[in-house]
Amino acid sequence: MSHSPQTTTPAVRLITPTSTGVAFALVLAMGAPGVLAEPATPAVEPNVATPAPPGPELESLRVELDAAGQALAGARAEAEARIRELAEARGALAAAEAELRTQKEAASTAAKARSDLDAQLSAAQRELGAARASLEQAQATAQARADAAAAADKGRADLETQLKAVREEVAAARSGTEKAQADASARAAALATAEQARAELETRLGAELARFGAAEKAANEKLAAAEQAAADRVAAAQREAKAVADKLDAAERQAAEARERLEQSLIAEKKAQVAMAAELETLKARLPVSAGGSLTADQARAGAAKAGEVFLAATERARKQRTDEAKTALQAAAAALQQAQFEVAVATDAQGVYRLRAEDTLGVVAGRFYGSGKRWPIIHEANRHVLADPDAVVPGTTLVVP
Repeated sequence: MSHSPQTTTPAVRLITPTSTGVAFALVLAMGAPGVLAEPATPAVEPNVATPAPPGPELESLRVELDAAGQALAGARAEAEARIRELAEARGALAAAEAELRTQKEAASTAAKARSDLDAQLSAAQRELGAARASLEQAQATAQARADAAAAADKGRADLETQLKAVREEVAAARSGTEKAQADASARAAALATAEQARAELETRLGAELARFGAAEKAANEKLAAAEQAAADRVAAAQREAKAVADKLDAAERQAAEARERLEQSLIAEKKAQVAMAAELETLKARLPVSAGGSLTADQARAGAAKAGEVFLAATERARKQRTDEAKTALQAAAAALQQAQFEVAVATDAQGVYRLRAEDTLGVVAGRFYGSGKRWPIIHEANRHVLADPDAVVPGTTLVVP
């Protein structure tokens, strides 16, 4: 009986695009780098002219948007790295498909990951909507700041109130998720920078509104492109998950076929064992008790007597008919008698067997084996089951020599 080998499937670290998609959506929503240990200093793109000190405040916001674009590029690189990790994990998963239990667990994990992915995508979309609302609110705040420039004192108070509201919004966004805490810190640092430049912003806000609008448009375009890219990656991940599920279904079907073949093989093996046991019992029945069988001397003599009767009948038929068929039957009967007499010899611990020739008598056989023809009664006594008359022996008869 065969045993199925126990295989140990290596632990597979399955990297799904779920966490990457959520972090990426949060980056777009917050307008800051994906994960930072410390607030990063905004970098200025080469094609943007650096304003001369003291510099407009809206230019600082432009720099902040540029930094957000660089963070977006970093998030894309991180997402691509996570996708490569996903490809490696799929290769490990394909290597583990040979084990049905692991495949079922992987299928369950893939289904759960797909469900989590859909849920997190919905959450990310809701967070993007919230981010857009925050952006619209920030636009309204900027317009309010522009209106406040005409009345500096009143505008200053309104601006401080609006900045306080923005800080509160940032604090509320920071408490959203653990992954967004670093983004909220970066945004708070950006707001602190904006607060330091508040005095300059009040005097230059009107002149920079046009440039701010262009930067806002570019940011919205980048946001839309990033959202589309994220949706495309999610769709690709869903297709890949379906492909993995299809492979697992095929593997389960193959495993079922293998089990069926194994069951058929076991049935055939059991039948072979039954046949072998029957053959073994047959062989035991032809072996004496001393050799581990069940054949007694009386049983062996009874079998030899029947074989002797068949042999004598075949001899008589061959003498009368003289056909090939009769000759073949005689040869088969002689061989069967020889085998039966051999079993008698083994069961009675005799010297062996001897096949009579045309010129043989029991005395000749006794002289050949014992050195004296007078000992022929010993041979006759051992072969009474096949010799009715010691003086009328038939050539071709096999005798037991005790």
